[in-house]
Amino acid sequence: MRKAAFWKTLFLSFVAAVLIAGCSSKESGGSKEKETSGKDQELVIAVNENFITMDPHNTGDTNSGSVQQAMLEGLLGSDEEGKIIPQLAEEYSVSDDALVYTFKLRQGVKFHDGSAFNAEAVKANFERIMKDDSLRLYSRGFSLISQIDVLDEYQIKVTLKEPYAGMLTRFVSAKILSPELLKDSSKDIGKTPIGTGPFKFVEWVQGDHLTVERFDDYWNKADRVKTITYKPVPENGSRVAMLKTGEAHLIYPVPVQNLKELENNSEVEIHKIPSTIARYVSINTMKEPFDDVKVRQALNYAVNKEAFIDVVNSGFGLPLDSIIPSKRDEVERVIHYKGKDGDFPEYEFLFKDGNHLKLKDNWYFQEVIPLLYYKLEEINVRIERQ
Repeated sequence: MRKAAFWKTLFLSFVAAVLIAGCSSKESGGSKEKETSGKDQELVIAVNENFITMDPHNTGDTNSGSVQQAMLEGLLGSDEEGKIIPQLAEEYSVSDDALVYTFKLRQGVKFHDGSAFNAEAVKANFERIMKDDSLRLYSRGFSLISQIDVLDEYQIKVTLKEPYAGMLTRFVSAKILSPELLKDSSKDIGKTPIGTGPFKFVEWVQGDHLTVERFDDYWNKADRVKTITYKPVPENGSRVAMLKTGEAHLIYPVPVQNLKELENNSEVEIHKIPSTIARYVSINTMKEPFDDVKVRQALNYAVNKEAFIDVVNSGFGLPLDSIIPSKRDEVERVIHYKGKDGDFPEYEFLFKDGNHLKLKDNWYFQEVIPLLYYKLEEINVRIERQ
């Protein structure tokens, strides 16, 4: 049976969307069904976009990050409920003043190149981020680190300059690379990752596929498929066709317009799973007129979120009612948007001469811009795609 797993994502500064992934038991590339053991199976996953980089310290796109999780691990990870759990660290503690993080590391872990995982390897990775302000993780907590102390081979202490509430999540994001890879200036880290994960990197042919294979010396013993091949397939219908024929075992995401078709397919099983991903439009608040909070509120209120969800996401999703996705149950949700969608008479004067809102294009905005264009035009704002 082919299966489709379903992720509900948060969306566009106002709404939550739904993503779907499906998996097939058909033999890749053929129509004959073939039951295979997990240990010997090749898994083919078709995704909607090309991967940008395999450097975990400089990743900003979901697809690259998802592939990296098969190969790379952080000191901390997250479970299916989004809760932070130990990964390469067996235990961790945070001081009462939230400045000192102490980790007891897992022993007996090897990198894919055979080098040992230990406190020095962790220090090398964190120092790489701290010293390079071009890396994304630098400005996401690691610039706040004042000191790293190796207590012994498997214990390390990280001290911050000031408390930062999101630091634990940054230790999830900061996957640990082989120190030998970091030393080798001839290697492009973004194209040849070496980590400690259950799969190791094989090859990346940009625009065609990225392949990983099972790492048999992985510390967490369990049955796993032999290889995973990720294929970028931007066209929605093609991904669905690949799932139906068995050419792909998993597709990400399945377009919502194909959901009913797949629900009626006896070989496809749908699972709906809440996600922590928020989709939103970022606004440069340093530029006029977006430095005015009333302008930003007017843009937000101009879009009817419920109608947006119905039209763009076939009813799957929830309006964002705070800056924090609803999946993050451990966070008290006290920040709520005020006002009623479509009700902003006091702001109309701001747009009477007409304005252009420039949006940087991506796969998602290709689908949502027509609706945004229509709604924002009602307040005399025109969208210009870049």
